[in-house]
Amino acid sequence: MDIDPRGPRFGALITMVVFALVLIFGSVWLLAAQAVVFAVATVFGMRNAPYGLLYRWLVRPHLGPPNDGPRPHTAVHRRTLRMIPSHTR
Repeated sequence: MDIDPRGPRFGALITMVVFALVLIFGSVWLLAAQAVVFAVATVFGMRNAPYGLLYRWLVRPHLGPPNDGPRPHTAVHRRTLRMIPSHTR
């Protein structure tokens, strides 16, 4: 079973907004709520993660099927990264 790539992106967007709000308002409760979301996703799996369920129930029904195949620029990006020398020991 393939994963709709838009689902994890949706979860990442919500997580980014939550962390931005935590930084702006300094809310420990919001940070704790995000930790609970991460814990639920860890215990019950990504299929039952809260943001995944929101995406599945509220967003995906309004979208068409995802595009198949890689984006055209990914191969160029990979080639560019391979040209950068790695200085690891």
